[in-house]
Amino acid sequence: MGIDPLHAGLIDIARWSEETYLAPYLDGHAFNGPDALAHLAQTSPEAAKSHDRRITALNQYYGAAASRNLIPAPPNLTDLRSGLDRADGEPKKLDPRERAVLLSCIGMWGPQQARHYRRDRLIVHLLLEHMRPGEVVRLDSRHLYEQPDGSYEVRAPDYDFEALGKQFVLDPLTGAALEDYLPTRPKPAVGAHQLILGQGGRPIVSRYPNMLVRQIADLHPLLAQLQPPVTADVIAHTGLWETPESGVPTSDNSDRPLDAAFVDMANNVCGVLESGVDPRPGGIPPGVTWLEDMVSLLVLLRSRAETAWCRIEIDQTDDGVTLINGVIAPHRIDDLSTLFARLGWQHSVELSDENDNVVEERRH
Repeated sequence: MGIDPLHAGLIDIARWSEETYLAPYLDGHAFNGPDALAHLAQTSPEAAKSHDRRITALNQYYGAAASRNLIPAPPNLTDLRSGLDRADGEPKKLDPRERAVLLSCIGMWGPQQARHYRRDRLIVHLLLEHMRPGEVVRLDSRHLYEQPDGSYEVRAPDYDFEALGKQFVLDPLTGAALEDYLPTRPKPAVGAHQLILGQGGRPIVSRYPNMLVRQIADLHPLLAQLQPPVTADVIAHTGLWETPESGVPTSDNSDRPLDAAFVDMANNVCGVLESGVDPRPGGIPPGVTWLEDMVSLLVLLRSRAETAWCRIEIDQTDDGVTLINGVIAPHRIDDLSTLFARLGWQHSVELSDENDNVVEERRH
């Protein structure tokens, strides 16, 4: 390339990709934008998938360089992806641990990664509402309705088929991401009514959500190295919460006290929140007012949390360490870890049996 790899930019990496790998597949086209990526994806899908895997490897390289302070921040390589690195057949769901890591990665996606990071965060949250990428890009700002309880209803009309589209009622977490995005939404171009807008106020292309998801997944090795890879379809198939056959989500938002089955149980969960994390007023990160509408752990804003499946107490020591301990329904340990991850809190949580033996551990 004739340039120090640590200081290579988007154009440098695009030129290296073209000269080293892609030129035989471009049929004379210059590798200089979305049209070239679309041509590559259409005519040489296997080459496009290999190219996307190289971008993932580069993301890992630049992420490691940034963590060692060798560069200020990794370059945003989203625009170099073809968006084709997806598996055939029905997408695989993320397991609870992988989903918790994804939620943390969404929180890590900030101004260092992308100029329109609020938009990008919203896109992934919308995918977690079981929206397909094509529905996300079609969401219509004229069909965005705020409800009296503060929630939002949205629709993704398909005007080519004169279809109004399915109505989605957004989870409070997604609603918070929407409220964070709206003040920064670009001024729409003439005739553009899509909620999600890109450069110049124009709609984003349908492959962008998949390109974005691959970039966000690359923030953590667990997701970056998954095979089949984490794609927009995988996220849409996973959803925010597990829904069993009964139809009742595994994480409810009822204000019930601890279930009688656990009242007399000895403490079986303990852990540590990362030093410097304050779970009380003033320490909650911006944009998490959704917590008041979610699992009854809203009292995490104080010093005690109680819901039907969990009762924990929080104590911050003089040296800034935040300790947690209490009682939890053993099968809900992943829900507690997921909640902390949604708040962007690094943590370790241990679940013990009746003999105080550690039987499960969650670190994030």
